[in-house]
Amino acid sequence: MACVLAGCSQPTDLQKFEQALQKVQEESAESFDVRLFPDITDAEAERLATIATLRDINLDNAPISDDVVSKLVEGIPQMQSLSLTNTKVTNRCLQSLQPAAHLIRLRVDMTRITDAGLQHLQQIPTLEELHMWRTRITDQGVAYLSELPKLRYLSLDETQVTDEGLKSLEQMKSLRYLSLWKTQVTDEGVQRLQTALPALEINR
Repeated sequence: MACVLAGCSQPTDLQKFEQALQKVQEESAESFDVRLFPDITDAEAERLATIATLRDINLDNAPISDDVVSKLVEGIPQMQSLSLTNTKVTNRCLQSLQPAAHLIRLRVDMTRITDAGLQHLQQIPTLEELHMWRTRITDQGVAYLSELPKLRYLSLDETQVTDEGLKSLEQMKSLRYLSLWKTQVTDEGVQRLQTALPALEINR
């Protein structure tokens, strides 16, 4: 796309975003990473919802809100992976995700997600991978996660989870990897969980 600014020799970030969108549409691509466009707005990000072929969307570090997530779920019913690390999303975005019947992977690291939002994830039984590093999650939130039948990978690094929260995971036979770096769990709590789930790899 030619630069429309007089004397401009390089495309602007917005023009680069437009070019990338066009390429995705032309190639019926399944993934899009907005980390190349750090100043993307809600209005621009919502345009991704018009590309129904997308399956994997990375919005990390973009200053986008819950409204974008709602639009993506509505426009891309086959979405399988969504990354929202260090964005402005809140619990409302998790509620918006409930109709995402094919979602397998979700990242909400470094967001304002709390325990109250996690109850909405119970409506997404397809979820296999969940990253919640440095969020406000506590034992109460972990209890909601125990209802996810296919969850295999769970990251709770730098949360307020304790041994009590680990007890909620003891019946999760599908769980294969759990990360607990900088949490409040003890050796005893971890050993108890390991005994209950011998196939589980636990990272501290």
